[in-house]
Amino acid sequence: MSVLCTSGLGIARLLTVIVLFIIVLFLAVFSTRLAGRLQKGQLKNKNIKAIETFHIAPERYIQIVEVGGRILVLGITKSSVNLLCELDGDDIKESLEKDCGDGFFGAAAKESFSKVLGEIKEKMKARSGK
Repeated sequence: MSVLCTSGLGIARLLTVIVLFIIVLFLAVFSTRLAGRLQKGQLKNKNIKAIETFHIAPERYIQIVEVGGRILVLGITKSSVNLLCELDGDDIKESLEKDCGDGFFGAAAKESFSKVLGEIKEKMKARSGK
């Protein structure tokens, strides 16, 4: 009789642990989403916008930033941020349009993707033909 009571307590404890785990998991997901929304809201209406970042070496970057309508090129290292130059808004827009002309990825990326996709299709046809 005592074995049945002990196993009943063991199952109750296991169920309690499972329920507590689910509650903690739910709270973690909820708090992460809430923090993400708050952070997203803080970044939404700011006057600073990173346009492009180029990685030069470990902990060294060149970044194009728009600050209050001015476009700045910054050199960023672990210990400092230096203004390299200021760009005219028309220069940067023409460059971005040239790189990303028709849509999000641009014509060059679409052509490249089409080429790679075609090569994959050919390889799959060759394998299925064997």
